[in-house]
Amino acid sequence: MLGRELGQSRGALVRAAPLAPAALAFGAGIWTARAVDPGLWTALLLFALSFCAAAFALAGGRAAPAAVLPVFFMLGLWTMAQGLERNLPADHIARFVGGDGGPFDTVTEGEVLAVEPRRRSTTRLYVEARRLYGDGVERAVSGTVLLNVRGDVGLRPGDTVRFAASLRRPANLANPGGFDYEWWLARRGVFVKAYAPSPLLVERLSEGGASLRRLAYSIRSRMAALIDAAGLENAGVVKALVTGLRHDVPDEVTRAMARSGAAHLLAISGLHVGLVAFFFHRVALFLLTRSQRLMLALNVRKAAALLAVGPVLLYCAASGFARPAQRAAVMAAALIGGYLLDRGHALYNAVALAALVILLVSPGALWDASFHLSFAAVIAIVYLLPRLKALIEDSGASSPSRRPLSRRLLGEGTALFLVSLAASAGTWPLTARHFNTVPLIGPLVNMAAVPLVGFAALPAGLAGAVAGLFSESLGAALLGAADLAVAAVVRLAGFASELPLAYLTVTTPTTVEIACFYGAVVCLVELRRAGWAPPLLAACVAVLAAFQAALYCANAADRELRVTFMSVGQGESALVEFPGGVRMVVDAGGGFGPGYDAGERIVAPFLWHRRISAVDYAVLSHPQADHGSGLPFIVRSFGVKRLLHGGGPLCCGLDEALAGTPAVVEPRGAWTGPLEINGVVLRFFNPPSPDPAGGDVNDRSLVMKLTYGRRSILFTGDISSDVERRLVAEAGPALRSDVLKAAHHGSGGSSSAAFIEAVSPGYAVVSAGRDNRFGFPHAETLRRFAAAGVEVLRTDRDGAVTVITDGERLEVRSCLTDRCL
Repeated sequence: MLGRELGQSRGALVRAAPLAPAALAFGAGIWTARAVDPGLWTALLLFALSFCAAAFALAGGRAAPAAVLPVFFMLGLWTMAQGLERNLPADHIARFVGGDGGPFDTVTEGEVLAVEPRRRSTTRLYVEARRLYGDGVERAVSGTVLLNVRGDVGLRPGDTVRFAASLRRPANLANPGGFDYEWWLARRGVFVKAYAPSPLLVERLSEGGASLRRLAYSIRSRMAALIDAAGLENAGVVKALVTGLRHDVPDEVTRAMARSGAAHLLAISGLHVGLVAFFFHRVALFLLTRSQRLMLALNVRKAAALLAVGPVLLYCAASGFARPAQRAAVMAAALIGGYLLDRGHALYNAVALAALVILLVSPGALWDASFHLSFAAVIAIVYLLPRLKALIEDSGASSPSRRPLSRRLLGEGTALFLVSLAASAGTWPLTARHFNTVPLIGPLVNMAAVPLVGFAALPAGLAGAVAGLFSESLGAALLGAADLAVAAVVRLAGFASELPLAYLTVTTPTTVEIACFYGAVVCLVELRRAGWAPPLLAACVAVLAAFQAALYCANAADRELRVTFMSVGQGESALVEFPGGVRMVVDAGGGFGPGYDAGERIVAPFLWHRRISAVDYAVLSHPQADHGSGLPFIVRSFGVKRLLHGGGPLCCGLDEALAGTPAVVEPRGAWTGPLEINGVVLRFFNPPSPDPAGGDVNDRSLVMKLTYGRRSILFTGDISSDVERRLVAEAGPALRSDVLKAAHHGSGGSSSAAFIEAVSPGYAVVSAGRDNRFGFPHAETLRRFAAAGVEVLRTDRDGAVTVITDGERLEVRSCLTDRCL
C-alpha cells in the first residue's frame, strides 16, 4: 500500500516535469565522470552507443520515452570528461609545469579573459595562455592561468599581456573536510596558477578589440567607481548588490548577514535577477496599462515580461556576466519563456530546463554551493508554498471577522513569511553542509530584508549606477536612496544575529542526514493528505536520532588517542582527541597573510568534519600569529573550557575572546606538575619558569609530552637548539617519544642531532607552508632526521598527518597518501 502510494506520487511528479528525469540523469553522468574519470574517447563512444540504441528503440516504437535517459547520462559523462585533467590537450600549459606542483619560472603570454579585484589590494586575472618561454625554449600553449597580482594592473578583458612569474599547479592544504581548492579551480578550467608581487611584472602588449565581455567589464568598472565616489555609508554592500563585487564588504557585515540568514543578498543569484525582473515587469505593466490602445493591441502582461528582459541583461552586464549571474539569467529566461509560451504552470519543467542548460554550459557548477542553494530555494518555494498556504487556510488563520484591509495586510504578510520559510527550509541543510550554519531567524529577517533589497536597494542602486553615467547628481541621489535601504538591512541583520538562538553552528551533516531532513519536511506538509507520510516521517526521525545516538556512544566508548597535525600553511595547529571524547586544540595559526583567520577557515571546518562541536582545552604554545591567530575564533565558537599557555601575555586578540567566557586560563611549564586526561599524561618541560622577562619568545614555547600507555608524542613549539640542549641535560631519557613534532617548522636552528638522539622518535612531523619564503623545512634539518633513521612527514607535501594509538599499537597516516579527503 505504501509503495503504491509513493509510486503514484512519483508518477504525478514526472508527468508535471518530464524534463526533471533528464536533468537528473545528466547530473548523474557529470558526477560519475568525476568519480571514475573515464577517458574522453571512452565517454564519447558510450554516448554515441547510447544515442543510437535509444533512437533505434524509439523509432521502432518498442520503448518508452525513458529510453532516452541513458543518452542524457552519457552526455553528462562526456561533457564533464572533456574538462578533467586527464583529458587535457597535449599543448595545455599544465603539461609543462612540474608534476609535483613545484614552481616553474617562466614568461607567459596570453589574452586576459577576466579581471577581478580582490581584498588586500590584489587583482585576480584569468589569462588564456598562448606562448610560454622557459628553460630557453619557446612553446605554443593553451589553457587558462589564474594570475594573482599585488596591486592594480589597469587591464581589461581582451588585452594581450606578458607576465613573468613562477607557474605552479594548484595544491590543497589537504585536511579532511577542508576546502577543495584544486577542484574549485579545475571545474573553472584552471590547472595552473601564478603570482606576481608587482604589477610591473605584467606588461600589456596590445589592447583587445570590441567584445561583449569587454563592454560588460567597462560597465561594471564604471558603476563600481560611481558607487565608490558617492560617499555611501555602505558602499561595499551597495557595490556587491549592483555589480557582484564583494571585496569591500566588511567582515562583520558578512558574518552578521550569514548568521541572520541574509547572506544570499550579498551574492548575485537567482533571487536578485528574479527581483530585478519582477520589479521592472511591474513597472512596465503599470506603464503599458496607461494606454487603452496598447491594452487592445497587445497582451500587456507578456509584453511587460519581454520588456523586463532588458534590465535583467543590464544587471548581468553590471556583474561582468559572472558565473552566478549567468546561471541566474538562464533560470529567469526559462521561467519567462515558459510564461510567454503559456507554460507558466510548468514550473518544475522550467527549473529542470534551467538546470540542464547551466550544466551543459558549465558542468562543474554541479559542485557549486550557489548552484545547490539557488535550485533548492526555488524548488522548495514551488513545492512547499502551496502546501503551506493550504495548511494555513485549513487552520482558519484568516478570520472573516477582520476588516478587509487588515485581512489583506495579514494575508500579504503571511504569504511573505511562507515564501521565506519555504526557501529557508529548502536551504538549511545545504547551509549546514557548506557553511556549518543554520540561520533559524532567517525566515523572519528575510520578510523585511528581501523587500527592502528587491524593491528599494537593488532597483535604486542599479538605476543610480546607470543614471550616474549621464548625470552625477541624479546618480548620487538614487545611490543615496539605495544606501538608506541597505543600512536598514545591515542594521536588521546585525541586531537579529545577536539574538539568542538566532542561528546554530553545526557539525557537517552527512548525505543521509540531509536526505532525512528533506524527507521529514515533505512528510510534514503532506501529513493530512498522504497515507505514506506518517510512517515515512517516523522513519526519517528514527534515522536522525540513531545517527546522533551512534555518535555519542562512539565518542564515549572510544579508547584511542588520536592526534592530527593539520595542514594550515605556514603555521601550526593540531587536534588532540583523548579517549572518552575529550578534545584539545594545540595552536591555530597559519594561513595566507594578514586578515586570514586560520581558525575560522581551516581548523574549524576540520573540527566540524570530525563532528566536533565543543573543545575542552586550547593550548597556545607561544604568543605569535603563526601559532595563535586562529585561537580566538576557536575559543568563541567551540566553548573552550581551559586555555593552557607558557605564562606571560597572550596574543592575537585572545584576551578579548576569553572575556565573558567561563574559560580558565592556566600557565603551564616545567614548574607545574603533570596533567592527566582520561588516561593520557601530559608532562611539561618548557618554559622553565612563569617569568617571561627577556629572551626569545620562541624559546619560551610550551614543550609538552603526551604519554598513553607505552606510546608518546612530543610537542616542541618553536624552540631553538639552545633550549633543546638544556632539555637534554635536564630531562634526558624523559624526552623519549615515538612521534616528534619538529620544532620551528623544521628550521635549521632547531632539531639538533643531540636532541633527535635524546627523543629517538620513529616519526617526525614538520608543519610548514608550501613553497614558503623561509625555505622550511631546511635541508640540513631533513638530513639530520634521515641520519637518525627518522621518517619525516610534512604537512606541505603530505597534508594532515594523523597519529592513532591505543597505548600499544601506533598508526601514522597522512591525508594525501592515504586518500582520506
